[in-house]
Amino acid sequence: MSTVSLTLEISQDIYDKLEELAEMHNVSVPELSLMLIKDGANMVLNPEEIDAAIKAEKHRLVKAARMMPTPPED
Repeated sequence: MSTVSLTLEISQDIYDKLEELAEMHNVSVPELSLMLIKDGANMVLNPEEIDAAIKAEKHRLVKAARMMPTPPED
């Protein structure tokens, strides 16, 4: 599998937290970051999460449509 590099700008606070977590899990910060990205991607791609997001968006759109004024009849 080919790989690409990814550069992110993060706050020092976040980096410090990543360092602490990486040390706790006995991995490097880049390894931990990759694990977190993979886990996050799997969560976002989870069919149940997608269904929940679609339902929430549908609810939001229906609510917005109900709040719109009805055009006057001719």
